[in-house]
Formats: sequence, C-alpha cells, structure tokens
Amino acid sequence: MPRNTPVTYRMAPKASPSGRPRLTGLLIVSTLAIVGGLALSGCVTTSDTNLSTPTRSATPSDSAGPAVPGAEPVDPLVDLKDPGSTDFVEGEISTLIHERGTGPKEFEIERPEAPVSAVKFFVSCEPSSTFTVTTSTFYSGPCSTHFSSSGSIPLEPGDGPLTVSIDVPKDTTFWLVALPVQ
Repeated sequence: MPRNTPVTYRMAPKASPSGRPRLTGLLIVSTLAIVGGLALSGCVTTSDTNLSTPTRSATPSDSAGPAVPGAEPVDPLVDLKDPGSTDFVEGEISTLIHERGTGPKEFEIERPEAPVSAVKFFVSCEPSSTFTVTTSTFYSGPCSTHFSSSGSIPLEPGDGPLTVSIDVPKDTTFWLVALPVQ
C-alpha cells in the first residue's frame, strides 16, 4: 500500500477466512472507550439518612486533588459558597467550627441542640498525609489542598460542650469546617 493512502475502517464486522466476524476499528474504539471509562470513573455512595457512620461525598469537589508540596490548603467554605462547585451550599452557612491550624488540635464547642443530629466535617490539609477528626467516633481521609470528601458524625446524647479533635502530623497545615446536620 502506498504511504499516502488513507486507511479506512469498515463500520460492520467483516468475516475472516474462517467465517467468524473480525473486530474492526469501530468495535475496537468502542471497547477502549468503555474500558477507559470504567478505569477512570469512581463509584462512591453516600446516605444522608444513615448518619451512624461517616459518609464520603458522592461527588468530590471539582477542584479536589492531592496536595501539592508548598501549596496552601484552601478554606472549604470557598467551595461550599461557590455556585459552580458540586458541593455548593445554598443560603447562609452556619459553622460550628471554622479554623485554620497546624498540627494536631482540639476544639471545644457548644453542643448543638435538637433538631441537630450530627456534625458534618470538611477538611483540607497540606502536605500530603492523612487526617482524622474525632468526636464520639471518627472521620478520616487523605489530605488535599481542597477538601475531597466530607464526613458526618452523629451527636451522642449529653450535656455540656462537645470536644472535637483533628489529628494530623505536627507540620501539617489544615482548615477544618464543621456544619450542623438536621
């Protein structure tokens, strides 16, 4: 075949000498697209009705990604207030915790009253490591400069203040936002 002759693909299977159909360009491209789509897609579920275990956001923040060394973590409220974000919260956002810090920290906050049944946490942190937020149970995940998931921890009955701790390595900078869940 001459070098400048275009290669054409048939759109329907062509029988091979044995009589069985052969894969053609369209079928190969379709197969690669399906396999590539499965490899690139992530499937994560969430259930807002069952707050007994931490949940991971079904759609990570548009800008979520691994922490880049030297990059500062972004306040999660930036994404929560951005109408273009998949994590947008419409209306006024009332925070229980909105803190920036470095290393492990403990916060004491006023215990939310009914109808609040849980506290939902959003964490961004750097450098690359992991975080754990603890109250009556815990929520943990990988650090990224934009929060990449959220976790709801149910409130246990009780009186007095609520203690919330974030555990990160001593040189890790973080943003922690906690919102009431009804």
